[in-house]
Amino acid sequence: MLDRLLKLDRRWIFLCIAVATALPLIFPFSLVRVEVTDPTRGIFDTIDTLPAGSVILFSNDYDPGSAAELRPMTLAILRHAFHRKQRVVVMTLWPGGLALTQDILQQMTVEFPHLRKNEDWAFLGYNAGQQAAIANMVRNLTETYPKDRDGMDTASLPILVKADGRKIESLKDFAYVVSISAGDPGLEQWVIYGQGESGCLLGGGSTAVSITQYLSYFQAKQMNGLLGGLRGGAEYERLLKDKYGTEVKNAEGKGSVGVQVLSVDHFLIIAFILFSNVIYFASKLRTAASTGAER
Repeated sequence: MLDRLLKLDRRWIFLCIAVATALPLIFPFSLVRVEVTDPTRGIFDTIDTLPAGSVILFSNDYDPGSAAELRPMTLAILRHAFHRKQRVVVMTLWPGGLALTQDILQQMTVEFPHLRKNEDWAFLGYNAGQQAAIANMVRNLTETYPKDRDGMDTASLPILVKADGRKIESLKDFAYVVSISAGDPGLEQWVIYGQGESGCLLGGGSTAVSITQYLSYFQAKQMNGLLGGLRGGAEYERLLKDKYGTEVKNAEGKGSVGVQVLSVDHFLIIAFILFSNVIYFASKLRTAASTGAER
């Protein structure tokens, strides 16, 4: 029996991982409870306390390669903002983020059919300037984005007028700035060239592998909130569900499901490691016993 286990075809292990991954997706269940961290709560509390009609700048700085990690947190933040009746100006500094962002906004208009284009939300599109684009927005928004994605004059967009009648002319005029980032340009550039120059209130999210790079900005209070990877999205979804329940459609989204999938896979991998070590040492003991008997 030990010999058969030691020679087990690795494809059986791959099959077990595939089944373990598929089960939570087909039959959703809660294996672990996600505990909410302070960086996640920082973004949630900010959006939750902003007055209705506040204008948020949302920079979607990633492409489809990172969408599995970052899309859940993107959707959760946008759902929260729109449910709170805030207005969102969306942009991207990544060429690969253009179609992805359009798809996300399309989903939001389905979930929130009352939203009015250019009044409740607007899409400025892609800007190739990277950090220069951010620095230019500190000085003048409409010169950086003279036209939106549809070719309309940005200066004429109703969304860029605050509730008190004042125009949004630069980065510091937004109530909140959020960047969901997979690298460069992204959160680091928004901190250095955006928040550092304008003093704007900044929050963001990143892939899990990069979260430690940005935590220092949160600790230095250059950012008031930070989401990390799939877990960050799951944490935000939990806050959204706990406070608003069924008021927000799809409050518990793919971030929560993804965390359960990862948990099941991790438990299974740990079980495989423990089992393989038991088999290995059992075979060693058997070999030692047989050698001793021969002597």
